[in-house]
Amino acid sequence: MMKPVEVSAIFCGPGKGMEPVLVELDVAKAYRVQSVQMLMLSKEGKQVDELVGVDEGELERKIEKYKS
Repeated sequence: MMKPVEVSAIFCGPGKGMEPVLVELDVAKAYRVQSVQMLMLSKEGKQVDELVGVDEGELERKIEKYKS
């Protein structure tokens, strides 16, 4: 099963609440976040792809690619 992982900006409302946790865990560094909006696609617990920016068509293509 593929699972999307969203990484959003800390300047948004929910992001502000998560900022202390993210800083403590250093999540952005661990996942090599390059930009906001970044969506990581994982399958069976392993990252298989990522999408930087907002591109609905590209997201649909990537989901189809890894769907099984």
